[in-house]
Amino acid sequence: MRIWKGNMGFKWLIPILVCLVGTSPFSQAVEKNRAVLVRSMKKDSARPVDLSSDGRYILTIGERKNPERSGARLSVLAVYETEKGNNVGKPVIEAEGSFITAIFDDSRRVLALKMQLTKPRPSYALLEWDFVSERLGERPVQLAFTPQCILNNRQFAGIVPDRNTPKGRVPQELLTVSEENSLRILRQPSAIPSDYPYPRFHSPSALLGDNCSAWRWKDNILLANTSPGDLHWISFQPDKDPIRCHSFPGEIICGHAVSPDGSLIAVVTIDRDLDKLTRVAEVPPVFLNLLRAETCKPMGRTLLHFPEKPAWRRSAPLSRKKSIDNGLFLHQLASRIAISPDNKKLALAYGIFKSSDGDAYFGLYSLSDGRRLATLRGSKNRGGLLQGLRSEEIWAPSAPISGMLRFSPDSRMLYAGSKGVFQWDISGIK
Repeated sequence: MRIWKGNMGFKWLIPILVCLVGTSPFSQAVEKNRAVLVRSMKKDSARPVDLSSDGRYILTIGERKNPERSGARLSVLAVYETEKGNNVGKPVIEAEGSFITAIFDDSRRVLALKMQLTKPRPSYALLEWDFVSERLGERPVQLAFTPQCILNNRQFAGIVPDRNTPKGRVPQELLTVSEENSLRILRQPSAIPSDYPYPRFHSPSALLGDNCSAWRWKDNILLANTSPGDLHWISFQPDKDPIRCHSFPGEIICGHAVSPDGSLIAVVTIDRDLDKLTRVAEVPPVFLNLLRAETCKPMGRTLLHFPEKPAWRRSAPLSRKKSIDNGLFLHQLASRIAISPDNKKLALAYGIFKSSDGDAYFGLYSLSDGRRLATLRGSKNRGGLLQGLRSEEIWAPSAPISGMLRFSPDSRMLYAGSKGVFQWDISGIK
C-alpha cells in the first residue's frame, strides 16, 4: 500500500507535524495554561535554600552516604545553574559537621554556617565560599544558640525558648540575634498563654531558616503567633519595640509572606476549631488574606480552592474501618509561601494524603482574586515505612516539603523543594 504520493504526502505531513509540535510539553502548557516542569535536581536529596539576586544560581544543602563509615552521612553544599541545572564549581562536602543554613552573599560568594557536635556544647564555623574560583575560607564563630538564619557575615538570627514561662505551659519562642560572643533577645510581644488544645501549625524555630527571606523586609521580620492569629513586625534593632500588624480572631495563621518589594503581605488562615475537620470529609475553609505592608490594612480576603476533594476510604479491603483519603495535610499547609516579584501570583505548599505513597503538592494562585492557576506535583513518597528504614530516610505519609519556595526575579520560574529541587516554568500561566 502506498501512503505518500507526490505532494499529497507533504500535505498530510503538515498537520501531523503541527499536531506533534502542539502536543510538546511546553506548547501544551502554554495553550492549556499549565506549568512546565523544567527540571528536577534530586542529587544528594538537596533542599533549595537561596536563589541569587539575578536568578542565575540556586543554592542547596543536601547529604549523601559516607562510603568510609557505615550509617554515616556527608553534608553537601552545592550551587546549580538555573538555566541548565549544572553544578557550578565542586560541591563542598563536610564529613565531621553539617551545614545548617546558607545564603548568597553576592553574585559569586556563599556564606554557610556549619555545626559540629562537640562537648559540652556544639561548635560553629562560618564558611565563605567563592563557588566560581572555588576559594574556600573558614573561621570559627562563638554562638550561644543554634541560629536558623544568616543575616550577614557577623550576625545570625534564631529562636530561644522563654525561660520565664510558668510551669505547665509551652515556652514562647523568642527571636534573638547573635553577633559572636553576644546574644540579644529582641523586643517582641509578651508571652501568650499556651493553653490552646491543639499544637501549633508551624513554629518559627522550624521554619525561620527556610523562610527568613519570605518573612523579612529590611531590618524587620514579620512573625506570627498561630493562636491567637496575630502578626507582629519585630525589628532587628534591639531598642525598637514590636509593632502589631494585624489580628485574625477565631483563626489560625498557617503561613505568611512579605512580597519582595515589601509592599504586600499574604496570610493564609484556617478556622480555629480544628475539631470540625475530624468529623466531616470535606475540604476545610482556607482563606487568603492580603494586607498592605506599610499600614497592615486589609486589601482583600478570598477562599482558596484545592484540586481534589477528600473521600472516605477503607483502610484495608475487608476492614470496616474507614479514614479520610485526600485530606489536606494541616501540618504542611502553607508551611512554605511566596509572592511573585510582579505581585501577581502566590505559591504555597500543601500536602495531600494518599495512602503511604503520598505526593508533595504545591499550589499556584492569583494574588488578586485567589483563583487557583495550577497544581504542581513534587516528589512521591515511594515504598512506605519499610523502604524508609532501608534507605535510612525519615518516613512520612507524604513526601516532605522542604527548603525555600521562591519565584525567579522575572516571575517566570518557580522553585520548590521536595526530596530535591523542582523548577517550573510558569510564564505561560495567566
